[in-house]
Amino acid sequence: MILTYNDIVKKENEAFAIYQDLQATLAGQSLSDVDVLESDFNEIADDLGTSAEDLYEKMESFHEQYMNR
Repeated sequence: MILTYNDIVKKENEAFAIYQDLQATLAGQSLSDVDVLESDFNEIADDLGTSAEDLYEKMESFHEQYMNR
């Protein structure tokens, strides 16, 4: 599947939303299912053609930039 720039941005935004929900869940602030979040995150990583670990690092970087505005 070939992704357009807009597709990539949309997928990264979805990944960031999952990242934030995962962080909240791990902190006890959300009742989301960690397995479902990880599965959805991994699916997005596959769609983007990257590893889940690399995408997670990118989301951590986005989070740091967001917090340091």
